[in-house]
Amino acid sequence: NSKFMKSFTEETVLCGLIVYEKKDDGCLNGTWTNNMNKGEIRNEIAKQKYNSNNDGFDGNFITTWIDEGEEVVQGTLNIKEDANKIYTLLWKDGKGNVMYEGSGFKFGNLLVATYWEEKK
Repeated sequence: NSKFMKSFTEETVLCGLIVYEKKDDGCLNGTWTNNMNKGEIRNEIAKQKYNSNNDGFDGNFITTWIDEGEEVVQGTLNIKEDANKIYTLLWKDGKGNVMYEGSGFKFGNLLVATYWEEKK
């Protein structure tokens, strides 16, 4: 899948890694880092928008994290699994603008993904 093996080019301004653990209440606890935050490990919390009987990571979430500039960021996260068991992730801001794209795979009870932001 070419999306999973995303090559980072001059058009990529940010790239990172995130690992999600799904909690019993359906929330995702994410631990992330990227090339802009000087090696710091940070957290993201994503609450599922509606209850689902889904045991996987698919769904729509309201998500919040503190960025590299110590600002609170809130947006939405959409996660979809394809037929090859590759997950596509899409983070949007409150206005519906794409912030980051990502792809990953399930590893045990975790979702491990890379993510990136392209130049606007």
